[in-house]
Amino acid sequence: MRFLPAALIALLALAGAPANADTASPPGDDAAAAVEGGADIAGCIDAAKRRDADTAISLCSRALDTGHLGEAPTIAALINRGLAHVAKNEPASAIPDFDRALEMRPDTVAFYDMRAMAHAMQGEAAPAIHDYAEVIRRGAAEDAGTAEHLLRQGIALHLEGDDNAAARLFTQARRSAPEGSDDELRALLWQNLMLQAGRQNALAPLSAAAAGRDLTQWPGPLIQYYRDQITEMALEQSLDDPDPAVSAARACETTFYVAAQALVDGRFGVAKDGFGHAQTLCPPTSIEFVAARPEAIVAAQTIAPDVSNDMLQCQAADANGDITTIIDLCGRALGHPDAPDVWRVGALTRRATGYYRNGDLDRAIADLDEALALRPDSIDIYRQRSSYRLDKGENSGGLADLSYALTLQPDFVPAYVDRAWARLAARDTAGALGDFGKAIAIQPDQPRLHLGRGVVAFLAGDDAQAAADFTSVIEATSQAPYAVLWLALTEKRHPGDSGRIVESGAAALDPYQWPGPLVRFVRGEISIEDLAGQAADPDPETARKQDCEASFYVGALARIAGDEASARLRFEHAREVCSPENIEYHAALAALSAR
Repeated sequence: MRFLPAALIALLALAGAPANADTASPPGDDAAAAVEGGADIAGCIDAAKRRDADTAISLCSRALDTGHLGEAPTIAALINRGLAHVAKNEPASAIPDFDRALEMRPDTVAFYDMRAMAHAMQGEAAPAIHDYAEVIRRGAAEDAGTAEHLLRQGIALHLEGDDNAAARLFTQARRSAPEGSDDELRALLWQNLMLQAGRQNALAPLSAAAAGRDLTQWPGPLIQYYRDQITEMALEQSLDDPDPAVSAARACETTFYVAAQALVDGRFGVAKDGFGHAQTLCPPTSIEFVAARPEAIVAAQTIAPDVSNDMLQCQAADANGDITTIIDLCGRALGHPDAPDVWRVGALTRRATGYYRNGDLDRAIADLDEALALRPDSIDIYRQRSSYRLDKGENSGGLADLSYALTLQPDFVPAYVDRAWARLAARDTAGALGDFGKAIAIQPDQPRLHLGRGVVAFLAGDDAQAAADFTSVIEATSQAPYAVLWLALTEKRHPGDSGRIVESGAAALDPYQWPGPLVRFVRGEISIEDLAGQAADPDPETARKQDCEASFYVGALARIAGDEASARLRFEHAREVCSPENIEYHAALAALSAR
């Protein structure tokens, strides 16, 4: 097994300069010649400078065999011989030399670095990582502050397997670092990673630290990425700065911390490549460069083929959408207790989806309970479980999941929208309006949020608020067919000053391109038979969506006309065929519960 070629090159460079203070070499060739074996020491050093590994090994060995060298010449001979063995790809022969050098000088950081390299080349991950932990722990500059010392101690503890203790040190480091500094950012992200690895709530501290900050300015985008609010591509677009040194520093941090998150997420190949790339981007004195070397070893350790194969089969079954296969294959994947947490979470959430589609809500919810025990701050899993609980009629449990998700990330707009629809279905229109108001306060320029609040207001009978929201959407966008639809319904129920806005909004639409026919129907320009003829797309998914929308709006008009029996039939059909992704689904649920 081979690891970290960039670091190997860096260490081999030491062989060409053995008088470096970290190698504890004798002061010079003349001093070396003054003791027995000194000529051999001098020759060993000269051969190392010339990168003549065989000669260096021979002369260093002859000098050591005299048994009369002092401490400094002995260490020089050991280190240069060890590096020569490394250069010849003979790590097993190099390790004993580094061992002896460290027995004599246990505080010399460079010797741990050299031995770590040799262990890594030998494929001995555990001792290599242990030595790298010592390099990180001992390698702070003389002027390093408290925060950096705490960071280094925490990273070393993490590499030694104590993530809980590491998380505590990172918390201390974050508190001691100046706000907005690189040390604070490092501590914040390391704390997040350790809490994730320890199956603890990692998102709440990150959200609390981000509160009140301008997350559009660096390092805000990196924090947003860790909060799963922007993609990796969007993160990369934030790296540029007029100062090339600033851009380079951002690229280093981004590469390392994206790789670190990938490692926690079980994307080992991505992590290994990222840590390798970090070693080409980051300054050798940076924490990211030093930490990338042992983390690359961690990421390179293999997972048993049967574990990875079963997990891949589970993912493939989910992609194919075969319910029985999803349940069977994800169940087989879950039979591996040694699978990484994040893989088990993926199998549990996929199998839960299979159970849900199969109508087995109890088993679906039980799988999500288990997934949350592994990832207790996953907003996506809380949203998924909330949906299943609500479908099961457990309104309080479904709402509780969404409310807790919002404590983890108070500015997460999709959870406000989910909770608004859930509250609407429970006839809590005031709460639903409040949630849409909070979402709009976070994203005021998002038309769909204004549309949603308008729908809730319409269903609550507040036609003035509904008309105001629908109008704002129509005026803000060149084409807003659904806002036109809802405003036309509002105008039908409560004629007022919106007719001209409906007219202008409808004029911008293609009357024959869906939902143009719906707009024409609501405005009384075509019959229900004409509408049915235009809601028959050959694509089954499109046809289902058209059926959903036509059913709801026909029902809404029937209710306005006073035909309650026809309205309820249409709303019940919409509830059956609409997807929860459609506003009409939630509106149909609310309409059915209203009377």
